[in-house]
Amino acid sequence: MLSVFPEYNEKIRTFHGIGPVLKIKHPSPLAQFLANNADEIEEALTMFNIVEMPIGMSEAENGATMFCKDGTPFASLCGNLLFALVGKNRPQFNGTLLGPILKHTPAGMSYRQLNHYLQLINSKKFQFYDYKSEDNLMKYKSATPPEYETSNIKVKMQILYGTHDLLSTPQDVEDLIEYFGQHVIDVVKLNDWNHVDFVYGKEANKMVYQKIIEVMGKY
Repeated sequence: MLSVFPEYNEKIRTFHGIGPVLKIKHPSPLAQFLANNADEIEEALTMFNIVEMPIGMSEAENGATMFCKDGTPFASLCGNLLFALVGKNRPQFNGTLLGPILKHTPAGMSYRQLNHYLQLINSKKFQFYDYKSEDNLMKYKSATPPEYETSNIKVKMQILYGTHDLLSTPQDVEDLIEYFGQHVIDVVKLNDWNHVDFVYGKEANKMVYQKIIEVMGKY
C-alpha cells in the first residue's frame, strides 16, 4: 500500500512483518513446480470457472477433523503433509491442534491471488498483477505490469521470520531486510520455525506476539 500511497507513511508508526518477502527468488520446490505450470493452472481454473480456492472446503474440513486429529492412525501422515507445505518443526508443533489447523490451512483465496503469487515467482519482480498485454495497456498504459515503487516505503519495520519456512523462505526475507536497511529497526530470526508456527506454535505468544508488543510500546 505504501508504495502506491506514500502519504500513509506518516500515519503508520511501525510495521510488523511476519515472514514478509519482497521478491520471490528462492521459492520452495513445490512453489516452483506450481510456477512452472502457471499457464496450465490458470487455463484450468478459467475453464471450470473457479474463482475461489480451495473448493469443496466443507468436505475437506470434516475429513481433516475426523482423520487427522491427535491419536488417530492418520495423525502422523497428516502432520507430514502439513510440514511438506509449510516447513517442518516438530518441537513447536502441537499435535492436539492438528485437526483444527488442517481445517483452516490452507485458507481460502481468490484464483487471482494464486496467479499473482506464481507470477511473482516467475518474474522475480515485485510487480502489479499481470492482466495480459491488452488489459495491461488499459490499466497500466504498458504491455507489462509495472513494479511497485518500493522506494516510497519509509515506515519503521520489525521483521520476524523462521528458518524452516517454505512459503516465505529465509533467503527471500533476508533480501527484504537488506533492501530496506535503515528502516528495519528489529529482526527476530526464529531457528527451525515454519510458516504456521507464528500462529499455532507452542511458544508463539512468547517468541512472536510479546516481541511485537514490546516494539509497539517503544513507538
